[in-house]
Amino acid sequence: MRSWFYILLLIISVEADNDVAYDQLPIALPGCLYRCGEVEIPYPFGLTPECSLNDAFLVTCNDSFNPNKPFVRHVPITSISVDDGELGIKSPVANYCFDGNGNVSGKNETFLESNQFTISTKNIITVIGCSTISTISGTFQGNENYLTACASFCSSYRNMPNGSCSGVGCCQVTIPGGLNQMHVTVTGGDITNGSDIYSCGYGFVVEESEFKFSSAYVPHYPNATVSTVLDWSVGNESCLEAIDSQSYVCQGNSSCLNRDLMEGYRCKCLDGFIGNPYLPHIGCQGT
Repeated sequence: MRSWFYILLLIISVEADNDVAYDQLPIALPGCLYRCGEVEIPYPFGLTPECSLNDAFLVTCNDSFNPNKPFVRHVPITSISVDDGELGIKSPVANYCFDGNGNVSGKNETFLESNQFTISTKNIITVIGCSTISTISGTFQGNENYLTACASFCSSYRNMPNGSCSGVGCCQVTIPGGLNQMHVTVTGGDITNGSDIYSCGYGFVVEESEFKFSSAYVPHYPNATVSTVLDWSVGNESCLEAIDSQSYVCQGNSSCLNRDLMEGYRCKCLDGFIGNPYLPHIGCQGT
């Protein structure tokens, strides 16, 4: 009985040692700051030119907010994932609202541009309203154009099922892979009829897992921004092309992965190894 107890203690001790080791692994280049406010900034991203791989991964830390907020090309960042090659951002909501006199307010269009990154298929285009039509246009990395539309109508709150976005009070359109630009416009008729149900319309690109429809959103959607996911990669070469070049960035104990419908590649630690696979001379460490 005592021997099993000691074995159990040994297993717990080893797991604890691995957790400590993982916490102590560097995520940024030596001597570089790796946090802006509440967001960690792992390499290849960096807060100064010498701490980032190149200008595409340069992060600005704005100290006019409390806590400080990081931005990439004026886009606010909420998270950076090295393991998944993803960037969490806040993107704006397009909206319009009519008052009782038929006057319209709001900004009825929003433009999402991710430059060297692409808009993840984890997002979904969402439109809210009872007399709202949205036109969505965009551009793929290869400069091919994209165009679709979404329409949302309803006649009362009773026919709007909460949690469902099927065209009654709310409609959604999936996003194809490879888009790095998207323009969302919402329009609607001034059909107030003494009811606020027709007054407003909204359109945005939101991470699908972060949005659940409520009929309360029809007269007023409370958020000016929503959570959106971008995919990022390194360079514009495939793994086969990059491995033989001097610009290849995947470090020790890591593998190279091509991105689907996206230029460039990303790096991933091999099984049994942890850390930041992009860090020069460090790479991934054994567990």
